[in-house]
Amino acid sequence: MTFSAQKDILKDFVDQTDSTIAGFVPRSLTVTQAELSGKTTIEADPDSTQADVYRKLAKDIYNNKDEYVPSPLESDELKDWAESWSDKLLELKKQEEGDFKI
Repeated sequence: MTFSAQKDILKDFVDQTDSTIAGFVPRSLTVTQAELSGKTTIEADPDSTQADVYRKLAKDIYNNKDEYVPSPLESDELKDWAESWSDKLLELKKQEEGDFKI
């Protein structure tokens, strides 16, 4: 799944639940390596770009003054929402596969 698709899914969920996103944390090999050594990313590699991402996220959360009261989705609503994204992602995958055919 592309990072763009991940953001689209999260943004749609935020819209559906009247909530907010504190920040985006990209996937990273640094995190996996830290987990395998039983450490946090900041403990394992404090000077890494990924550690900076986590520090920025922590500062943003700490400094956030906005208050949100999310509107949770009922089980059936959540199921329908997830299924709609499943269908969209399958279509995206088909499009990507079509782009690579010669």
